[in-house]
Amino acid sequence: MKKVLLVGLVLTCLFAVCACKKQPSTPAELDTKNPYFTGKVIEIEERGCLMEVTHTGNGNFYVGEKIIVNTNIKGCPKFAVGDHLRISFDGKVALSLPGQVLNVYSVVKTDANGNPQ
Repeated sequence: MKKVLLVGLVLTCLFAVCACKKQPSTPAELDTKNPYFTGKVIEIEERGCLMEVTHTGNGNFYVGEKIIVNTNIKGCPKFAVGDHLRISFDGKVALSLPGQVLNVYSVVKTDANGNPQ
């Protein structure tokens, strides 16, 4: 009886660990659960970049709006001025001029139409 209980406990723990393990995201994986927008990089700063919104996605921005984005996150691809990026974030924007997106979940390089590269 003890062996059966022990085997059951081990299998339950193993299942729990496997079920909760987060799979690493691939660079071109698009986050569709959180607010996002696509924009063109205008300036690169130490902890992020200044972007001009080119596609509003489901974020709260309008096309042409300038936004400072924190790109100092794990897995952020290398980018240059002129590149297009799709930014997935928590939906909150710091009230400043220009606005600031601080809690970024993912950054994906895209083409001018917002398609992942």
